[in-house]
Amino acid sequence: MDVPVASGECVGDGIIVYPETVSGNPLGARRVVRWLLNRPGFFGVDARIGADDEIFFYQETFAQGIEGISPSRLLQVRWLRDDIYRDLGRERSGSCRMIRKGTATAAQIPTPDDAIPQDGKSHS
Repeated sequence: MDVPVASGECVGDGIIVYPETVSGNPLGARRVVRWLLNRPGFFGVDARIGADDEIFFYQETFAQGIEGISPSRLLQVRWLRDDIYRDLGRERSGSCRMIRKGTATAAQIPTPDDAIPQDGKSHS
């Protein structure tokens, strides 16, 4: 996705979105949104969340243990590649698998694994 980075003059009037891995408000924005994409502290960063930060979460479990976050703060943005992944109604047999971000958990795949690995291939 081609997402431009905001220029410095946008920070003053903008709303800055930080993940849980950024501590404090390094850009000095007046309005801060914290979007929890994992549990705070999971990646070893003890991020300071400001008292005035608006907090949203990608999964409800990421907000567990944080006071005052409403379940209505679920925020998910997804890009579904229906230009590539679509059901063409063809007969299917067998199985395949692709591990991208989860390579650290690859050892959990049961053996023998008769799925055809698709690792390292492009989406198309």
